[in-house]
Amino acid sequence: MIKAIAEKTLRQAGLRKTTDRLHLLELIDPARAWTADQLFTELKKVNLSTVYRNLTVLTEKGILRSIIGHGGKTLYELAERSHHAHTVCHDCGQVGCIPCPLKDSSNHLLEFYETCESCLARHR
Repeated sequence: MIKAIAEKTLRQAGLRKTTDRLHLLELIDPARAWTADQLFTELKKVNLSTVYRNLTVLTEKGILRSIIGHGGKTLYELAERSHHAHTVCHDCGQVGCIPCPLKDSSNHLLEFYETCESCLARHR
């Protein structure tokens, strides 16, 4: 999510535009889901408690949604995403979002395990 969209999203939700929230939203990509730990690692100078606090607020405001993914970990992704499946990298744990091959969009979790492009490039 680019900065201008992140700012607009926060404003529409009635939330303060803090640096931490902006940086967090800028990381959220429509093609990926994140764990709090992954976001914490990427944000570098932000407390883990701040990451969790902002994820909670953004989820309560309907900007993000949380789902339980592989291994029982909570994943965060854009709430506006339509029903989809996930890919999980064997090496780094990155979770990608892909169209779901099932016609029924009822309550299910479908994950495919693979090696992501970044990890494949490192192994070459």
